[in-house]
Amino acid sequence: MSNARENRMTAPTRDTHANWTTNNPVLPEGVLGIVKDRRYSGSVEYIVGDGVTAYSALKKFGDVHRADGKIDPNELCIVGALGAGAIIESGSNSNGSYTKWADGTMVCINAPILIGYYIPQGATLVGQWPYPASFVSSPVISVTYEGGSSDYIRVATTDVSPTHLPVWLVNTYTQPLTLTIRLSEIAIGQWKA
Repeated sequence: MSNARENRMTAPTRDTHANWTTNNPVLPEGVLGIVKDRRYSGSVEYIVGDGVTAYSALKKFGDVHRADGKIDPNELCIVGALGAGAIIESGSNSNGSYTKWADGTMVCINAPILIGYYIPQGATLVGQWPYPASFVSSPVISVTYEGGSSDYIRVATTDVSPTHLPVWLVNTYTQPLTLTIRLSEIAIGQWKA
């Protein structure tokens, strides 16, 4: 085989993801392919031919970022015992903090503050907590309060959704109450299916 033929067979081949997909070629074994614009405009990934597998089935390596600059969790190669326990993303905003794990579990915690509430007899909607990150389905929640000791106040929730939590205070006393309390909310559910 001539040197020209060897260079042609082993030189990297580059194209856009759209063209790779349309042509779906089988790269010779060991030939490097460069894939542009698969994830977003300007992304660059690599494939290595095995002489048998078409482009569409080859593993892509390289840019694991999304267009927003964050790492796409679906592209992380986490194996073994670390797989379920790895933290994929964590952050906070004005609605509280969140932590996402590789197995799809997410925990959201509200940063509680002391607030004075006037609570008439019966149930009173005292707030809607928008989670700091959305769930794919309604999470399991825990709401507690501290301060303003009263045997007549209970916390209740209804209509829990994947995006927010309505919080009610229930006054079982025969008269209205005014209390300064701190509500603490925790939501645990799935951030991906």
